[in-house]
Order: sequence, then structure tokens, then C-alpha cells
Amino acid sequence: IKQFLCKLQLTSEIDITDQQPTICQNKEHKLEVEGKDKELQSLKSHVEKLCSFTQPEDHSVFQNKVEDCLQLYQEADQVIKRRQDVLPHLKAFLELHISASHVLHQLRQKVETTKNIDKSKSEMLKKKLSEVVQDVNKLESTAASLDVSLTKAHYHLKQGSSQQRSSSSNMADSICIELESIQSLLGSKQSETEALSAL
Repeated sequence: IKQFLCKLQLTSEIDITDQQPTICQNKEHKLEVEGKDKELQSLKSHVEKLCSFTQPEDHSVFQNKVEDCLQLYQEADQVIKRRQDVLPHLKAFLELHISASHVLHQLRQKVETTKNIDKSKSEMLKKKLSEVVQDVNKLESTAASLDVSLTKAHYHLKQGSSQQRSSSSNMADSICIELESIQSLLGSKQSETEALSAL
């Protein structure tokens, strides 16, 4: 069981660009921990038999070993259950993040390439921005609790092949910064257009 816990620690990274390997690993670990439960039940019955053949003062040694194994098993089982619980939430968060990032990228291009942003163009772009604001707010509000759940599941995020760690909060913060940057750019370009038309 100690080796199994070490294996869980070695599979603690989730690649945010591809979560499929993590989902598969967790299914395998779930089956493995179920197997460990059977081993533990077998160990308990062996210890009971041993206790019937040995001196009472030796019983506590055997029972302590069983207790240690049981504690390690429960720890492993808890980690796997937490991982099972958090993975669907992470998937939903990442899908929303990709969708919002894509919309913001398109809006930035539109704002940067549109000349003479008059009131009507500005209103149209602001409307599109307000639609994505809801998604960004949702990302921001769920990020902190998702990070806590990931930590409890002994998981941490990384981006692609780079070893750089990430977090839901970092991802939400960066998308908020991008949104504010586009809003600011739109405001500047609208002011420019208004100043030029006033001349």
C-alpha cells in the first residue's frame, strides 16, 4: 500500500492541454485500490488466525500492523475518491476557459483592426464583451474552490510539455487581465474616433 501511495504522488500532475491520461490513470488506480481492499481483508483473517496460535502479548504487534495498513489504504482510497470528484469540475472549468479565451482573442483582433470605432460599432463590441464577462466572472468565482479541491486530491496543474506549474486561479487572473486590456483598448479607440470627428 505504501508503494501504491508513492505511485499516486508520482501521478499528481495534470496537463491542462490534455487531461485524458489523468482520467485513465485514475480509473486504473480505482481498480487497484479495490484490489488492495481484498488484500487487506485477507490480511485481517490471517492475523486473526495468527492471534489464535500466539501469545496474547504478541497480538498487539500484529493488530498494529493491520491498523497501519488500514490507515494507508483509507488514505489512498480517499485520494482516489477526491480525484474522481474533482476531474469533472476541472474539465468544465478548462472548457469554459478555452471558450472565453477564444472569444476574447477574436474580440481583440476585431478591436485592433477596426478603424474609426464610432458609437454603434462600440456598442456592438461592448455587447459582445458583456456576454463573455459572465464566463470570465464564473471562472473567477470557481477558481479558488477548484484549487482547494485539486490540492486535497494531491493534484497540481501544468501546461503542456513545460514543467511550469499553473493553477485555476492563475488562469482566471490572466483571462481577467486580458478582458480588462481589451475593454481599455476599446475605450481608447472610441475616444480617438470621437476626438477626430470633433476636429
